[in-house]
Amino acid sequence: MLKINNLTKIFDSGGVNEKIALENVKLELEQGDFVTVIGGNGAGKSTLLNVIAGVDEYQPNNGTVFIDKEEVNKKNENQRAKYIGRVFQDPLKGTSGSMTILENLALAKRRGKKFGLAFITHKKEKDDVIKRLKILGLGLENRINVDVRLLSGGQRQALTLLMATIKKPSLLLLDEHTAALDPKTANKVLEITDKIVKKENITTLMVTHNMKDALKYGNRLIMMHEGKIILDIHEEEKKNLEVKDLLALFEESSGSHLDNDRMLLG
Repeated sequence: MLKINNLTKIFDSGGVNEKIALENVKLELEQGDFVTVIGGNGAGKSTLLNVIAGVDEYQPNNGTVFIDKEEVNKKNENQRAKYIGRVFQDPLKGTSGSMTILENLALAKRRGKKFGLAFITHKKEKDDVIKRLKILGLGLENRINVDVRLLSGGQRQALTLLMATIKKPSLLLLDEHTAALDPKTANKVLEITDKIVKKENITTLMVTHNMKDALKYGNRLIMMHEGKIILDIHEEEKKNLEVKDLLALFEESSGSHLDNDRMLLG
């Protein structure tokens, strides 16, 4: 479903500040895989997601990306949007604050299609939006005509998640999407994430700094270090691990200690 071959990304290649962000990364996901991605600062986690998404400044130096067996290397970020749903760390980034909840979701349903600015939401679409909002359990189905700028950060991030999945993507990319939220709200958004991903059987890559969350959610875990995938742990092994086991595996695989307070304290 997602296949990455020999992916390499070098910033300032040949310059004094050359940085190898990804080095010959190989990764393959099957339909419905929910993969958590962890690693220290500069490990290449967000770079990996940006390369997959086709962000301009993250065009790879080498390697190929396939989504649904189609090579997407030559497709830009907008062209890849028909395959990919994405939620960022910043709750303000995935929604339009000056538009209502209904308008934001109606816009998301048109992802990858051409439409005018004056699109109209019909009763059938409105009913579908209300049905989907109820899944969140936040009461937003009763506020569909409220401007999104009036929502809390957690409500806005949950809405962004719904927008990213309302038109089922081939691949969902979650880039530390709960990092800016307080612990209680973060847990709620993660529960909603897990519920939607399982219900819709969406292939997902979720970057997180929290090792407990990385072990709790998903059927697979990969750990990155210095631009490489050093651990790829599947469901049977993953469910029997604790944080201390993961730390030991990291030290054994990388030959170094994990120096990341956010991960160690998460």
